[in-house]
Amino acid sequence: MENRALIFLSYARKDKDRVVDLYQRLFNEGHKPWMDVRDILPGENFRLAIESAIHRADFFIAVLSSNSVDRRGFIQRELKQALDIWKENLESDIYLIPLRLEECESPPGLRDFQRVDLFDNDGWTRLLEALKEGTRRKTE
Repeated sequence: MENRALIFLSYARKDKDRVVDLYQRLFNEGHKPWMDVRDILPGENFRLAIESAIHRADFFIAVLSSNSVDRRGFIQRELKQALDIWKENLESDIYLIPLRLEECESPPGLRDFQRVDLFDNDGWTRLLEALKEGTRRKTE
């Protein structure tokens, strides 16, 4: 694993502006966020690029909002892929992090994972703690 954690951001297109802000904040903290609109180059096969990024990622952040929890399509495909990768890790590893932008239900596949609410006062701090601890556990 490189010094900077590669963090895949899975989100609904309607949340793009809010996720771009999250991307920038993570980058400013020294991480390497990955977001389709920022990291897929024109002409690249986006499905292959996304699959590759999920497999290379140190962390998968499922960005949840009222725009994403009941959506079909790419979000569900990305989540299924992340859950398969999580199963290959140690149970104590932190890999898949549900992050809520607002009050909303978690999809069934994520209900067993402790979530972070970015809208809470300590949400950002809790996210950074999870990334730091997850990195520490993977290097042991």
